Amino acid sequence: MNTLIIDIGTSSMRGILFDEAGEKLAVHQVRYQPDKLPDGRIEQDPEDWTGSLVAIASKIAFAAKEQETTVDVVAVTAQRSSIIPIDADGKPLMNTLMWQDRRNAYLCEELAPYNDLVFEKSGARLNTVFSGSRMMWIRKNRPDVCEKLYKFVNIPEYVMHYMTGNYVTDTTYGSRSHLMNLRERRWDPDLLRLFEVKEEELCTLQEPGSVVGYTTEAFAEATGLLAGIPVVTAGGDQQCAAIGQGAFREGNLSLVAGTGGFLVTAVDEVPEHLSSQLICNCSSVRGHYMVEANVLTCCSAFDWYCRTFYDWGVPAEGPKDDIKEDLKDDWEEGEKQAAADKAAREAAQEQEAGKIDYDRINRDLAAVDGNVSPALVLPYFQGRSTPEWNPNARALFAGISLNTTRTDLLKGLLEGICMEIQNNISLFGDYTNIEKAYISGGLTNSPVINQLQADVYGIPLYYMEDSESTALGALMVTLEGLNVYPSLDAAFEKIRGAAKAERYEPRATQHQQYEEKRKEMNALYQSVK
Repeated sequence: MNTLIIDIGTSSMRGILFDEAGEKLAVHQVRYQPDKLPDGRIEQDPEDWTGSLVAIASKIAFAAKEQETTVDVVAVTAQRSSIIPIDADGKPLMNTLMWQDRRNAYLCEELAPYNDLVFEKSGARLNTVFSGSRMMWIRKNRPDVCEKLYKFVNIPEYVMHYMTGNYVTDTTYGSRSHLMNLRERRWDPDLLRLFEVKEEELCTLQEPGSVVGYTTEAFAEATGLLAGIPVVTAGGDQQCAAIGQGAFREGNLSLVAGTGGFLVTAVDEVPEHLSSQLICNCSSVRGHYMVEANVLTCCSAFDWYCRTFYDWGVPAEGPKDDIKEDLKDDWEEGEKQAAADKAAREAAQEQEAGKIDYDRINRDLAAVDGNVSPALVLPYFQGRSTPEWNPNARALFAGISLNTTRTDLLKGLLEGICMEIQNNISLFGDYTNIEKAYISGGLTNSPVINQLQADVYGIPLYYMEDSESTALGALMVTLEGLNVYPSLDAAFEKIRGAAKAERYEPRATQHQQYEEKRKEMNALYQSVK
């Protein structure tokens, strides 16, 4: 049985065709970016999802034919809380409101008196990331959309409907909405009333690993896949990543440091005395749960810094010197020249987007390995998630002198991101003893950054040779759900048991230094929040 995993991330959609043992048979990826608009609005064209899906499925179907093999199952794992309102024909009524979008912040503030109710029932305090208040914003601000509204769907629901014609979701996505009763695993009437959402406007809840439908003739014609292939909802991307890293076992932490940072550890039941600073979600293990914490910016903040201060700073010679001379002689002409050069740099930046010289950056970081940066950075570029939800928090660079270097600032930023992750890891100790962490995501592709993380967290870190944790976790959930393997343990042993992992041990002296610096960081946050 060959399974096509559709992995829908924030910056790309990937399709990977696996056999039962987890061997890759074909891969295709389509990149995209959301539109970042003023006032915290972040949207994306729904065509990105269907267009990318068709392109990927077509490529995989062709590759399978070339290899004289088959695509027997399609499974979906995806980002969890973005919302698309659609009409009765399944057509989007507006752009996707992305999970990072903050236009719903004022609604979360207005609903603050109900925070205890929301937390008790849904497992999470009010926040701008979860989708319920995003639906509420549409209800209150887009009457033109609501006149034609048939369903609110998230991205995986939209994609699965596109493939099957059915409106089905699973409890992992439900637990990221503020609308599902976490313990009863059903849409909650009290929460629906609070957020002004009707149950019929939502998809039918099933357990992860379930078949949601079968590929239609129309989808088969568009892609070259066969009609009638079962489509499985494997669960949210972070849930699947945790399983792919073995964090469905207690004591193991899954840390995915991608666009944002996502920390997950497994629990069998909803903890009785769950801290309101954490989130409890449904796991992709049927009937089980996970405790989760989030950091909103990891790679996104790192890449912003690298693009701004490494690749496209003001050139060291040429136009820069000309601008200086022009400004001395003729201010108006100098302003024109400065504007022209800025436009040229921005055009070059757009053309070269994504081509960061990571080798140079790693060399710079390696030169200061083991040293604590003098710069102290609060990494809240898009607000703060757990602990202490604060959508209005902003990044802050402190401790800067005339001796501070570009590398000091970069390492200070990375330290700030890691120390914020450690703030969340420390909260997990009340529910399980974290002995080690499995790491993946864009921020884990550098050995020197991984050693920094181990020093900050104070526990051994394991970086898998193949970092496809999300896709492999989705594969395990799918094959266990279809009874190809009798359990997730059996699936994990077969698919990941032989995987090599790089181990990073924390250095005691550096860990103690970072614990002291983390205290300073948290005190600074309290003074400026």
